[in-house]
Amino acid sequence: MRDTKYLRQQKKMLCVCTYSQQNLESHHLLRCSSRIGMSGKSSDHHTIPLRSDIHRALHDSGDEVNFLKKYNITNAEKLAEDLYNNKNNLKKCRRIIYGLS
Repeated sequence: MRDTKYLRQQKKMLCVCTYSQQNLESHHLLRCSSRIGMSGKSSDHHTIPLRSDIHRALHDSGDEVNFLKKYNITNAEKLAEDLYNNKNNLKKCRRIIYGLS
């Protein structure tokens, strides 16, 4: 499922790792139920906002699960779904993100 409007909205959220609002990108989860095959992207509702340097570091690490655990994110798929389900309420999305720590 593609939702370009939602991806634009994510740029107004916070990085789920650093809480920064600068240089945000949407990270399509590598391990989730909506991913198609090994090379396919996950659905846009299985994305999380990351600062661009954190996003690059995650991909460079080659281990999404352990990389996110360093930031106390143990269920990225649920986090992504919670953000998507509240996509029309930016304040709620920010509270969801702050609730990680």
